[in-house]
Amino acid sequence: MNIKKVFFVAVVLNYLVPSWQWNDGYIYKFLATYFPAFQSQDTVWFLSERLTTQHTEALDGFIKRTNDMAKITQYVFTNRSDLRMTNMDSKRNSMAMVFTTGSTDPIMHVHNRMLTRRHIGLSIVIYVDKVLDLRRIEEICHALYKGSFYNSIVFFETVGGINQIFGYRQFPSFRTENRTDFQTYIRAQYARAMSASQDVQGYRFYTPLRQDMPHVIRYRDSQGEDQIHGTTYRILKEFVDSLNGTMVEHIMPPDKFGGEAVNMKAMLELVRSRQLDVVAHAYALYDADDDLDKSYPIMVVKWCLMVPVRNSISTFLYPLQPFDWKVWLCVLVSFVSLCVVDLFRLLLQTKVFGQRHKFFALLSNVWLDDFCHIIYLATASPIQTTSWIRLLIYLEIFFFGFFLSANYTSFLGSFLTVTLFRAQINSMDDIIKAQLPVMVVDYELEFLYSQGYELPRNFSQLLRPVDTATFTQHQQKFNTSYAYFTTEDTWHFLNEAQKHLKQAVFKYSDICFGSYHLAYPIQTDSAVWRDLEYFTFRIHSNGLLQTYEQDAFQYALSSKHLQRLMETHDYTSAGLEHLVLIFIILGAMCGLSGICLLIELLLYKCRGNRSRI
Repeated sequence: MNIKKVFFVAVVLNYLVPSWQWNDGYIYKFLATYFPAFQSQDTVWFLSERLTTQHTEALDGFIKRTNDMAKITQYVFTNRSDLRMTNMDSKRNSMAMVFTTGSTDPIMHVHNRMLTRRHIGLSIVIYVDKVLDLRRIEEICHALYKGSFYNSIVFFETVGGINQIFGYRQFPSFRTENRTDFQTYIRAQYARAMSASQDVQGYRFYTPLRQDMPHVIRYRDSQGEDQIHGTTYRILKEFVDSLNGTMVEHIMPPDKFGGEAVNMKAMLELVRSRQLDVVAHAYALYDADDDLDKSYPIMVVKWCLMVPVRNSISTFLYPLQPFDWKVWLCVLVSFVSLCVVDLFRLLLQTKVFGQRHKFFALLSNVWLDDFCHIIYLATASPIQTTSWIRLLIYLEIFFFGFFLSANYTSFLGSFLTVTLFRAQINSMDDIIKAQLPVMVVDYELEFLYSQGYELPRNFSQLLRPVDTATFTQHQQKFNTSYAYFTTEDTWHFLNEAQKHLKQAVFKYSDICFGSYHLAYPIQTDSAVWRDLEYFTFRIHSNGLLQTYEQDAFQYALSSKHLQRLMETHDYTSAGLEHLVLIFIILGAMCGLSGICLLIELLLYKCRGNRSRI
């Protein structure tokens, strides 16, 4: 009986105790066969610290033989999870070789973190112990699945000495598959690459669908059915359909008013915790990290202040507005041309008649006359003789005065009609001077400070951080009591509601805080990142983005979430306020003329008294 027990224990131990020898010959033969097809530029070795001496006995020789065969750069790591291959000189197309003792081995975490944004590359995981239960391999495959290593394979050897290669399929759900017949797997991958898209076989992409104009617009139609539209929603919906997938709404709690206002901070956390693959609400104001990424940009948007327009303005200084630099340039050119013509005329005249001694006196007189002509004053000396050149000069002055007067009249009439010139808020100093409160979403203000912006103290005191529901309620009602932090795409959408107005209610100011990529929040190293990139290319090349933007505005009007603003400013008479300045100038000139006359009279009397003495 004891002999049978001993024999039974020996047999069990023979199967339970792992062998130290992983089959390096089989793996090397595999690499030598398929390495040219991999086209790897680097090899990154991840060696577990749990490897025993028995495990590593053949490791040095295996690495050396692989290096001699591949002749590419080698990197070896064991526990540096703080490093990132994207920050090193490593090429993008790298092959990872992972020696692990199981799914909970720390080397799996090192492999995951170091290859952040490089998970698309080939990862070859070598399980160093012999396998009795395939659940150990399934656990490793599931760890690779959670890390989105969709181009990965696992080498192992059973206790019976059979070498096998396993991998996993992500879509429509996780499942392991035997890839020992690697040729068949390569042909399938090649066929998928040639199709330029993959079939996810009905995989469910969960995403929140909240009220987020213009990206996502939801409402109930006349029949009470729920309708969802919007620019980025339509793009993602068509993308999911092209993959043969399904978009499913992820339910989120209501906002503080019981509504469906979007909360992007909560959505980003859902993606970061890998509860969501991608979000239909495109967003620009966040930074990518190890767990949260941005899709290929839909567009680049500025983040500026949307400020109310001041429509109550004075026309007092309007008579001076038409005198821009072009008018002054025209005046200067005309004056110089008259002076040059008179200069040459006097040179010829004094030379012919021998009056060179009078040249400078005559030149000063004619130049004074030219100046009087330009400013429309009577000349100091009367014209005694006429000539053809004098006629041509007067003809030039006539055309100059005619066109200048017509230009001035038309410009002034335009200013009085459409009020082009008005003092608007366009800088932080203007905001501070007007003491205009600035409304901003609370988590977007946190993002602003995280970007290193140091705001003036007086400006910071005007900031009003609020939740998203409060922000959208005021902004979409065009409440002119506040200025609003707004991205450029949202501004274009809201501006459509006021384009028909004679005078706009809001304007997009030059108070900006950077430009950012508007993109979909997506898991880092997502299996559909590249497919979404190509799909976005096609959307841009076909001009569909502009069409979706126009449709989104019409859907917003139909849903009553947004309304075209009604005209509240009627045209009124400009009045005579703009003429006050002219009469002031006229009175000032008359006063100066009177003073000059008095001075001349006093000088005349003084000279008369001196002559008598």
